[in-house]
Amino acid sequence: MKKLFNYINDFCLYLECEKGLAKTSILAYRSDLNHAKKYIVFHKSLQDSVNQFFNYLVTNSLSSYSIKRKLSVLKMYLKYLSDESILSEEIVFNFQLRSEQKLPFILSKKEIELFFDYIKRQNLKTKYRDIAIIECLYSLGCRVSELLSLTLKDVLNSKQFIRIKGKGSKERLVPYSDSLKSFINDYVEHERSKVNVFNQTALFLNQYGKKMTRFAIYQLIKYYSAISNIKGVSPHVFRHSFATHLLEGGARLKEVQMLLGHNHISSTQIYQHLSKSHLRKAYLLAHPRVTL
Repeated sequence: MKKLFNYINDFCLYLECEKGLAKTSILAYRSDLNHAKKYIVFHKSLQDSVNQFFNYLVTNSLSSYSIKRKLSVLKMYLKYLSDESILSEEIVFNFQLRSEQKLPFILSKKEIELFFDYIKRQNLKTKYRDIAIIECLYSLGCRVSELLSLTLKDVLNSKQFIRIKGKGSKERLVPYSDSLKSFINDYVEHERSKVNVFNQTALFLNQYGKKMTRFAIYQLIKYYSAISNIKGVSPHVFRHSFATHLLEGGARLKEVQMLLGHNHISSTQIYQHLSKSHLRKAYLLAHPRVTL
């Protein structure tokens, strides 16, 4: 039983080759399995070990979402071992967790404009690139991994829609606005064309002509969040704001689901709750008879 986690590399290869999962997803799966490997204490039965691991997760103040994700990855891994005839013991994952729905943090439309205003005031060599990056995150509602997969060819050949390469190699079309085109054209003309690109096809490059990393995007957003004094901003906040503002503007839930690339509409419904929360807040602040 102690050799249970000797097959993580094989499992990750299976996820890549047979399931077609993105590298970022596979890294997350590997991280969760390494966490389980570190904290699972082996008993006479694997079921007892898994039960104790669940208790450990609950008592360490993890969110319901994190616990469910870690258990889901472990369950998938054990099923893989069973299918490969490596594991014979059948494990029951019948754990009960208190329902928890944490609404994602979003920026108001005014905060979005303020954020862009602060960037435009900066006198940085990468100002055009930074504006284009944040405009992509907000106007396309894309994930950081999807942003980094954009190529120069993608944007130059696009007219009304941009093809976004999402999770599991799935693609979706998102409208390409004139304002976003303008920001990207400014970046390509004034900055990207002036660096040695080393035959890079990626749209967004650092000052040395190399493809930007996820960490660099996070640091960029963190920097502008600090100087604008708009706290709590991360790259994914722009995706949350994109979806919520679309619903507030009258878009249908199914349409937003397609634009976000969600497989299940239940993943999109949380933004409907956010939209309603925004409406209630506006009502409470503005209606003259709200205190009656």
